[in-house]
Amino acid sequence: MVSGGTDWMVRVQDVAHGVELAAFASGNNVTVLAVTPPGMRVIAGTATGPVHLLELCAHEQPPGA
Repeated sequence: MVSGGTDWMVRVQDVAHGVELAAFASGNNVTVLAVTPPGMRVIAGTATGPVHLLELCAHEQPPGA
C-alpha cells in the first residue's frame, strides 16, 4: 500500500506483514498519489506544486519472514 498526507511523508507498506518498506519526505503536504503498473514507480504531488517521481526497487523478504 502507498500512502501520503499532512505529515509530508510518502510511505510504502507491506500490509500483509505490517511493515514499512520505504518512506520519502516530500517537503509539504502530499495531496495526490499515483502508482504505475506494475507498481515500480510512485508519483506524489504536493500542496505547493512540486511533483516527485519515486523509483521503487524489488523487495525480497528475508528467510522466515
